[in-house]
Amino acid sequence: MHSNIFQVSATPISYDNFLTSEYFYEDAHDFADYIGDEYEGEARTEKIQLFAEHYKDLFDLDGEVLVFKGLGSFLQDWAEALKEAANKLNGDNILKELNLYRLERMTQTTHTDNDARFFIEDWNNYAGDFGDFISWLSHLDVGTRLYIGSVIDFHF
Repeated sequence: MHSNIFQVSATPISYDNFLTSEYFYEDAHDFADYIGDEYEGEARTEKIQLFAEHYKDLFDLDGEVLVFKGLGSFLQDWAEALKEAANKLNGDNILKELNLYRLERMTQTTHTDNDARFFIEDWNNYAGDFGDFISWLSHLDVGTRLYIGSVIDFHF
């Protein structure tokens, strides 16, 4: 499967500081089979728009800048989804059909099953999962503008 690495910062990122796929080669084995190319131009803009549209409860889009609207009910929805998934587990099915794996994935990808990774300037400096991204967002004020640098394809 394919997903994207988003370079994100609360301050503008100059084009000279956009990450390239080579940055992730050494650490890619943690989350990817391989790192693909950087999206450029319209393809990059489209990836940003799709992300913003999918998370329209969290962000408004101003050009290519995400404007944080707050977590609202997002964390409660995530907690409820985790509880619901855990409540379905029992002694007969816990080891079947990858149930434990799916529950673990929900702790990393939230209830949205987002496989994107996030390189957050001045926060993690590695390609963290969606749970890392939400943790970072929880420290931001409503209205914070999030600037997107590189958007890079990867396969897992």
